[in-house]
Amino acid sequence: MNIITNETLSKPCKTCERILPADVVHFRKKKGGKLGFEAHCKECLGIEFGIHQMNRTVKAKKGYKFCGKCKNELPADINHFYKSKSRKDGLDSWCKKCWGSKDYGVKQPNKVFDTKDGYKICASCREELPYKRFSKNTDNKDKRSSSCKACASIKGKEYDSRPEVKKRAKAYAKEWRKGYYATDHGKAMNLKHINIRRSRKENTIYNYSESVWIKTLEVFDHACAYCGDTTSDLHQEHVIPLSKGGYYTKENIIPACQFCNSSKHARDLDEWYPKQSCFSPERLKKINEWAGIDSNNTQQLKLV
Repeated sequence: MNIITNETLSKPCKTCERILPADVVHFRKKKGGKLGFEAHCKECLGIEFGIHQMNRTVKAKKGYKFCGKCKNELPADINHFYKSKSRKDGLDSWCKKCWGSKDYGVKQPNKVFDTKDGYKICASCREELPYKRFSKNTDNKDKRSSSCKACASIKGKEYDSRPEVKKRAKAYAKEWRKGYYATDHGKAMNLKHINIRRSRKENTIYNYSESVWIKTLEVFDHACAYCGDTTSDLHQEHVIPLSKGGYYTKENIIPACQFCNSSKHARDLDEWYPKQSCFSPERLKKINEWAGIDSNNTQQLKLV
C-alpha cells in the first residue's frame, strides 16, 4: 500500500486542537485548505482515522485496486472482485472474500468464459477439456458433470476413505448380503459356491482342525488379520486362494471379517492389501510370518 504521507508536516485540528500528521489518514483533502486538508480532523467529523475510498485517495499499481473493506491491494479482475455495472471499472468495491466467499476465483466458469465447441471448463482443476473427459449428467444443461472424471475420482476416493462413510458402507453391505441370501436366488448361489469350495478341498491338501483354528484366533488376538476389527464375526480366510492353488492348511488360513474376506475374494495378498485404507505394514508382516511367505512372495509350507 503506497500511502502518501509527509511525516515532517503536521497541523492542529480546529475542533479538538490536537496536533496531528498532515496526511489523508487524519484529515480529509480540501482544495485551498491549509496544506491541502480540511481544518477539522476526521474523528471530529465523525469518521474514524484511516483512508476511505482508497482507490480515489491512494494510487494502486497498474491492473490492481484496493478492497474497500479489508484494504488489501488485489488484481482488478473477476477472480478477486464481482462484476458491477454501476462501477466505473466494472468491478465491485469489496473483494469476494469480504462478501463472504471462501476463496478467490470464478464460480461457474462456463457461464463467465467462452469455451470452444465441444469443450467445457472443469469446476475443480479449471482446465478446458473436451466433453469426453466428463461423465454424463442429465441434470446439467450440457448433459455433462461439472468436474472432469479425474477430479471426480479423487473426490470420490477422499469421500470413501472417511471413517463414517466406511462404517455406513460396511453396515449396508452386511444388510444387503443378509437380504440377498434370504432369497431363492441367493440360496441357490450360496449352495453352488459351497459345492465348488467342497470339491476344491477334496482335490487339495487339507489338514485343518477346530483346535488349529482356535490357536489361530489366539495368535491374531481374535481380530481381523487385515483391518483389526474385533466386533464382526471372523471367517477362515485363505492367504493364497484355493482357486490359485492355495492349500487348506494352518499356514494358509487367517481370521478375517466378512467385509475384508469378500473384498479380497480371489486376489493375491500383495496386490490387494496395500491398496486398502486399513493397510498396516505391521499386520502384513505378521500375516507373512504366519503364512511362511518369504521375500520372493513364495509360501513355504510345513505339512504336519
